[in-house]
Amino acid sequence: MRLLPDDVFADVLRRVAPHGVATSRCVCRAWCALIDDRRLLRCTGTFSRARWQAFFVNYNELPFAELFHRPSMDFTDYYMPCARVRDHCSSVLLYNALLNPAAQWWAPLPESPPPCAGMEHFNQDMYLVFDPAVSSHCQVFLIPRVPHRRVGSATILESEWPPSPCTINVFSTMTGQWTERSFRREGEAAGTVADMQKDQRWLQRRHAVYWRGALYVHCEKDFVMRILLSKDTYRIIHPPHGIEICECSELLLGRSEKGVYCALMGDEGQLRVWILYESCSRMEWVLKHDSGCGLAAAQPSLNYFAQQVNGPWILQNANRREGDTIEAPIEQESEWNSDDEDVLNNQDRWVENHQYKRFDIPGFHPYKEIIFLHISLSRGLAYHLHTSKLESLGNICPKHYYNRTTHRFI
Repeated sequence: MRLLPDDVFADVLRRVAPHGVATSRCVCRAWCALIDDRRLLRCTGTFSRARWQAFFVNYNELPFAELFHRPSMDFTDYYMPCARVRDHCSSVLLYNALLNPAAQWWAPLPESPPPCAGMEHFNQDMYLVFDPAVSSHCQVFLIPRVPHRRVGSATILESEWPPSPCTINVFSTMTGQWTERSFRREGEAAGTVADMQKDQRWLQRRHAVYWRGALYVHCEKDFVMRILLSKDTYRIIHPPHGIEICECSELLLGRSEKGVYCALMGDEGQLRVWILYESCSRMEWVLKHDSGCGLAAAQPSLNYFAQQVNGPWILQNANRREGDTIEAPIEQESEWNSDDEDVLNNQDRWVENHQYKRFDIPGFHPYKEIIFLHISLSRGLAYHLHTSKLESLGNICPKHYYNRTTHRFI
């Protein structure tokens, strides 16, 4: 290989899948320097701008994650996990192992270690870090979380949270082992352990986002823990000003076209979206979009839309039991395209059914300012932040398990 001119070698690597290029960086320093100097991972855009095919949905009442996908998606070369997806990052899934379904790449995940010293009273949530433009290896972080119930002594309840330094268990596919890493806090703490327990919302886990070398973890009381991996430091980011959180609402953290976002759906169908503004040591949430009462006003037409119009996307029912009948997907003239602005016009579909339907947020489109919604766990929607338009994706609920009368899974 040393006899190949750099231009020829670079042209060969441009034909290789991004995961293979990332692996090639680890062969030797010369290969790593050539790939980085020519920006072979970033300039191709294969990973960051690949056609977006599907997303997973976890239902609390169901043991396995459901896959909601385009009709044209071919499952021949995909391996789908029969498990709940704990986290995801750059096409890699985290469940009881690490998996890239498209590349059929799989890595075992050893049993989680016990909490680090001083963290024995706290839970640990798993979050995944993977950047194919930097390395072919993944990392899994066990972030400590204050449990919902009261634990520990008065000394623990009065201590700062998160502590500094904060010692975290980290797994790397490079070593295949769990190790401890300590992160020093920059700035003030979010509060005390007792303050965190005042958050009465019981959430099994919250979301995290990996963006430009930092892991952003949504924590108690809606503060975000920004962990800078290169410097072993972290910083607390407070929630957006003026938000009101109740037991049935949740601030959703996600990543989209321009960085780190958070979204909140109000009780009256009001959608608000913020983007994180970072400049030197200054970090604050800036309001990006406010739907006002637009979504609430659209509910009657969406009622009709959900009953009469079949969206193009398909739910791959992983929880289907033996003997269940399988409904054939309805043929569509075209499938949903995030570049297509031909969306639902709420004025065209108005009926007298004003039954309230609850909106929830499954997540963000990774590369466009589009947020995904579902109505009462029944129909998936795509909401364009630029145009405030809605598109129907299809039935997002596994029909064999959801009772629309009682609104419960069976």
